[in-house]
Amino acid sequence: MNSSLRKLSCSLISMFFSLATLHAAADDTEIFFTDTGGVVQPNILFILDKSGSMGTEVSNNESRLDVMQKVMSDLLDTMTDVNVGAMYFGGNEGGYFLSAVKDIDLVRSSLKTSINNLSAGGNTPLAESTFEAMRYFQGGSSFIRDSNVSGVMTGDKYNSPIEYECQPSNIVLLTDGQPTQDTNHNETIEGTVGACSGNCLDEISLHMFNNDMSSEQRGPQAVRTYTVGFATDQTLLSNTADNGGGKYLLANDTDSLKEAFKNIYTDILATSATYSAPGIAVNTFDRLNHLDALYFSLFQPANGPRWAGNLKRYKLAIQENQTTGLKEAVVVDAAGRAAVDPATGFFKEGAQSWWGGVQDGRDVTASGVSSQHKDANSDRKVYSNLSAQQADLTNSANALVTSNNQITKAMFGDSSMSDATLEALINWTRGMDITDGDTDGLTSDSRKFVADPLHSVPHLIVYGGSEVAPDTSVFFGDNQGFIHGIDGETGATHFSFIPKDLLVNQSTLRTNATAGAKVYGMDGAVVSWVKDDNRDGNIVAGDGDFAYIYSGMRRGGSNYYALNVTDPDSPQFQWIIQGGSGDFAELGQTWSKPVKTKIVLEKTVREVLIFGGGYDVTWIRTTQRHAP
Repeated sequence: MNSSLRKLSCSLISMFFSLATLHAAADDTEIFFTDTGGVVQPNILFILDKSGSMGTEVSNNESRLDVMQKVMSDLLDTMTDVNVGAMYFGGNEGGYFLSAVKDIDLVRSSLKTSINNLSAGGNTPLAESTFEAMRYFQGGSSFIRDSNVSGVMTGDKYNSPIEYECQPSNIVLLTDGQPTQDTNHNETIEGTVGACSGNCLDEISLHMFNNDMSSEQRGPQAVRTYTVGFATDQTLLSNTADNGGGKYLLANDTDSLKEAFKNIYTDILATSATYSAPGIAVNTFDRLNHLDALYFSLFQPANGPRWAGNLKRYKLAIQENQTTGLKEAVVVDAAGRAAVDPATGFFKEGAQSWWGGVQDGRDVTASGVSSQHKDANSDRKVYSNLSAQQADLTNSANALVTSNNQITKAMFGDSSMSDATLEALINWTRGMDITDGDTDGLTSDSRKFVADPLHSVPHLIVYGGSEVAPDTSVFFGDNQGFIHGIDGETGATHFSFIPKDLLVNQSTLRTNATAGAKVYGMDGAVVSWVKDDNRDGNIVAGDGDFAYIYSGMRRGGSNYYALNVTDPDSPQFQWIIQGGSGDFAELGQTWSKPVKTKIVLEKTVREVLIFGGGYDVTWIRTTQRHAP
């Protein structure tokens, strides 16, 4: 199946603004909100050295090129949610394309093959190759030679990979030597970047970082440059990274090169992807409009299994553009100020989201839902589907607490762990600050923490209230494994539900080893089926109304879960579809967002969920391993 996600452009925020005037085709069984289901994927173009010196032996009969090929193959296997392409140099002059910059899931296998087919030889034209890359990002004409690699050019023009106005673009340049045969086209290069002092490489990176690289998008589109000195330490490479807003790293062997690339990848994610599409509620009091509250799920990439996240509220307002004098929709903060920097697509440093009372700006962990956790951890409503006899998650048999004898050591992955270890894991999982991370001298209070909702866009249900004060709840998943139900007005938590199948991840997440792989939990989209039987705008169980939510695990696993949230303070566990067993034995990772609809089956109208067959990791890995 097609496992790629629809991507969010920061320019799509303006599309959300226009929703205020669109008709919402809702009926009595659905409350809709608009989402694009993803995040802007950063562009990464690798420029790799295959010059003659890359044939130099490192150790164990492995050359520098062998090491680079091995490390790049491993890196590409771990990369997700990025667009990747590659060039190489090592001919007489200039650089050559191996792949256009595309979604990693589309090019992973072919790019690994192309890189592994390189052989050492030729020169080191660093500046010429990077200038060619700049032309590519600009969507301009070729510099030294055209490319016939699929997707790189149309006619005599490059196809720029910059698709969105706030999409980060990056170059990662690796070399093991000083530039050679790199001055034949200096006049052309200087005509664009200005006079060069010595080699033009650092002037090119400065130009790409300080100037607009895409006239097709609003605002300045910069390209950031990272450099890796492999068995070489050069001032030129250091200056290039400094001028280009990136980092300069050194490597001498497999381990250090692997660490260098990992650090660059993490840095690109950390400076690129911090929030997904906002959740917007349909105005049930006026179906022609949407409510003005915006809810953003945020995340902060990091080294290790556990990433920090949050949910923050902002508002949509109509303000006058000071330059054009025209009225336009703007995301504003709690003080009514424009909250998003149009040049970067990120929240402004002085912006203040709705909950927390401080200027949190781009700080993912400040304010938001995490700041509204009850101080006394014992008061937090944390549940799991622990009892087959109790659908009511608020029943003590489903409470994630140390006194619940439904909880076993095996659920947390180690039947031989001590009682003290189990108790600590349960308390940590439910959010207790057992190590006094906030240094307040207490170890029984709450950690003000929410894990990353990487792909889980906030999903809203309006339960009633009024247009001025709607009764709204927000639902989203995170990669610790929780589905959270949040009061849309106060930010307080109705409940946090973690499937018992994900308790096994908690020890790894608690340890959070720096070298550990990213852990995924309830990372899928949340959808709902809401029925307002008498269409009075209030969801009341006694009137025959209900609200159900459904979510898959995406990369976290192969299950779908259903909860009854008709009363969000008293959630009920409805059912689980377990991939890999029974009728769903061939269901893979549940990347597919379910679609709630109706079908006619055997002349009877049935309410159904429709979703894809999943992402089969075993099949994908086997196919790639045996690919030609």
